[in-house]
Amino acid sequence: MALVTVVKSQSDQIKELKTQLEESKKANDNGGAGCTWTSIFSGRKPSDQTQALIASVNKEISEKARLENNVTITGLGIGANEDEDIEKVDRVLNALNIDRSKTAKAYQE
Repeated sequence: MALVTVVKSQSDQIKELKTQLEESKKANDNGGAGCTWTSIFSGRKPSDQTQALIASVNKEISEKARLENNVTITGLGIGANEDEDIEKVDRVLNALNIDRSKTAKAYQE
């Protein structure tokens, strides 16, 4: 059950980080600089540094969005048999409210 506790703890941390991110976004919306619609339509071109920063941030956001729902469970191969490992994985997936039949994939090395 320690794994389930760790997963729940990480889930709580993720919620807290999302809250902090939303607060940060609101702060930037109120006075942040950068490439805005006003600057685009006024004919001012953002500097090369600003464009590179925006491209880098967009790339990182896209990558995070692609991976945001992935869950990787490792280290379960220690069990007495494969059924025991499947049972452990099912407990973790249930704690996360993930339907194994629709999304879970198993890989063994």
